[in-house]
Amino acid sequence: MNLQTRSFAQIVTGLMMLSFGIYCFVRPDLAVFTLSRLFALGLLVFGAVSVSGAFSMRQLVPRWWMQALEGLVYVLLAGLLLASPASILFFTRVLGLWAILVGLFRFISASVRQVSMGFTTFGGGMSFLFGLVLFVYPQAVAGFLSVLIGVVLILLGMAVLSGGLFIGRFR
Repeated sequence: MNLQTRSFAQIVTGLMMLSFGIYCFVRPDLAVFTLSRLFALGLLVFGAVSVSGAFSMRQLVPRWWMQALEGLVYVLLAGLLLASPASILFFTRVLGLWAILVGLFRFISASVRQVSMGFTTFGGGMSFLFGLVLFVYPQAVAGFLSVLIGVVLILLGMAVLSGGLFIGRFR
């Protein structure tokens, strides 16, 4: 990818992030609906790719079924989100359940492989704790979630946009 194409892609991405970040502030109720659908589609794609990859690697990887199981769980969570009404409490609980499962899968994966256990175990533990808070206290997190995502997207959008503009100067 040349600099001009990369600059354009970053500018468009930054503008999209900024727009959706502002949208989270202006219409938090609709933003949650959109976020839950996008998250569900991401889970669906990631789960399908994970299951497919696990089956294609089953001759080489002894515990291929762990990756397949993780992918199936993601597909099931995606189905729950896509089939449900877009309630912020439901989305927060599914997000919490996903984070708990990611934490468990990472912790089990690190302990089975016993390779690079430090960061994988730490990340799994943090994901598990974050998911537990989301799942147990969805009301406390729900109102804050849209605002937090809005702030993060606005900041990331500004950073990506400025990076794209900076790269664009080197034509």
